[in-house]
Amino acid sequence: MLTWLLALVFAFTMLWSGALSFYFIFIPEYILCLVAYPLFCAMKGAKDTWPKQEAQQAAREGTLSNFEEQRDALEDEDNKEDPSAEHTARLAKWLLVGAGIMLLSMVALAIRIDLAAPSAAALDIMRDDFHFIAIACTLCYSTLAILAMRVTDANEG
Repeated sequence: MLTWLLALVFAFTMLWSGALSFYFIFIPEYILCLVAYPLFCAMKGAKDTWPKQEAQQAAREGTLSNFEEQRDALEDEDNKEDPSAEHTARLAKWLLVGAGIMLLSMVALAIRIDLAAPSAAALDIMRDDFHFIAIACTLCYSTLAILAMRVTDANEG
């Protein structure tokens, strides 16, 4: 929060005083934040608590890996991969291909409208048609992408 406030004050001051243009304020503001953030974190005690938290995380990860090794040792090696996994992967690929086709068709239609409009009046009509078609394609794309995610998530869990 302190870094964010400092960046806002810096930007406002530079813009108000006219020292920097709005278009060029980002780079010095970014550099200021890169310097200020670690300093503020060190002042708030991050330097002292970091090694302790890192050791605690290493202990947690060690315990977790031991548990996973024990669990894997107890599992039967007879468990074969679910045969429906291949079918699910194929279905997800086709759904994603369909979603990609929807996106590509919107881009192709936009390019066609831009290049093939014979007059300004026709361009307005074609643009209105494009908006309707783009909404339909976006709904189809979203539906196909959500279905692909659900198919793959259902197979994993």
